[in-house]
Amino acid sequence: LLARLNGSKHLIVGNHDKLNASLLQHFEKTELWTGGKFKQHGFVASHIPLREDQMRGAEINVHGHIHQNKSPTPRHINMCVEVRDYTPSHLDEIKQEIARL
Repeated sequence: LLARLNGSKHLIVGNHDKLNASLLQHFEKTELWTGGKFKQHGFVASHIPLREDQMRGAEINVHGHIHQNKSPTPRHINMCVEVRDYTPSHLDEIKQEIARL
């Protein structure tokens, strides 16, 4: 499936992820837990929901880890597969969701 997805893919490793070379070859960037800042898009991505003082100046935290539970604040967006119909989310979809906040 990953080989068939277009574009560059970024992986933020979570506590349940099992990594191997054949998986990692599909990602342009791989980061652990705290994720990366997508400053040009107005958010920071992480595995766990970050406290607001950990958001590195970003307005929004796009995160996983909490499965189908509600995000801690309106500044958090839950990207867990359980609430995303087990499908990847395109950056444009994330940006549209942020714009609606």
